[in-house]
Amino acid sequence: MEPASAKRKRNNTEIHTMTDEYTYEISNVSDEYTDILANHPHQCSAFGIFYSKQHGCTQRYIRIKKDRKLILQCLYFIKGKGAEMISQIPAGKIINSVTEKVIPELRIITGPVFLTECDTEELISYMIHIICKEHHTKRVIADFTTSYGSEKWATYVVNLMKTEEELLKNVDKNARYEIRKNIDKVKVFMANDEEHLKVYEQVLKEKRENNDINYMPPAYPNKLMVDCFGDECQVFFVEYKGEIIAASGTLAFKDYIIDLGVGVGKHSDVNIGEVLKWEIMKYARKKGYKYYDFVGVVPEGQGDEKEKAIRFFKSKFGGEYKEYGVLR
Repeated sequence: MEPASAKRKRNNTEIHTMTDEYTYEISNVSDEYTDILANHPHQCSAFGIFYSKQHGCTQRYIRIKKDRKLILQCLYFIKGKGAEMISQIPAGKIINSVTEKVIPELRIITGPVFLTECDTEELISYMIHIICKEHHTKRVIADFTTSYGSEKWATYVVNLMKTEEELLKNVDKNARYEIRKNIDKVKVFMANDEEHLKVYEQVLKEKRENNDINYMPPAYPNKLMVDCFGDECQVFFVEYKGEIIAASGTLAFKDYIIDLGVGVGKHSDVNIGEVLKWEIMKYARKKGYKYYDFVGVVPEGQGDEKEKAIRFFKSKFGGEYKEYGVLR
């Protein structure tokens, strides 16, 4: 089914007629984007502002309506290959912006794109077709909560709607031991001021360097993210003998609190990973969040030894294992 050629503009939005009952709009502004319908913080307008500024890429919003009723909306980004790494070098954001305009064939569409359970595979496929057609590209990278795409990814989601005793009981036996053994040895606190964000970034860099990873994650708490999200963006720190030895970034949205990158300093001589996650779980529960999403593990039966170790660690906290598709 090809969209009709007729289209009109309104407030920087291209409005296209697909059939007599379907229309779609692609906009570069978020004025009509409804955060109420977004089911993940990476799909809200604040994240669109943050990510586009962080990486020098362009945000777009697509809305599909049936009989004038909104049935699907999606935030996505246009950027060049290797944009995350390029953006971290001097003038990287400018390079990304120029590349997008000068060499359009290098453009890719990227998410993460999280869609609702009611979105059918046929509708998702059509949305991808529209995006590729509008931006003259054949490459799309997007994450879906539905199992759609050629590659799988996974996560663990802890249901926080339980008593603290029930939550602890669901934690792996060995992890419970580490929590009880180390919880009184360390101080756990949260902050999102500029000074502490710099400390967090340094701890995160040390952890990645120790694991031979020479680039930072595409989205983690920094001043720009805090400017966009306010106190919904926090970093939890672990202090041991007066030194910050670990930190974990989080982002809250609606019923969820999600991980955005954990770092453990190379001088750490106490096992505190379990304590850190447990303290985040307790905080999120007390604040009324319903779910804690550990975000990102390789599916069962896949991955190298490091990836398997990460999955094993995140599996310790009683979360429900969920797989979703990654379209590439």
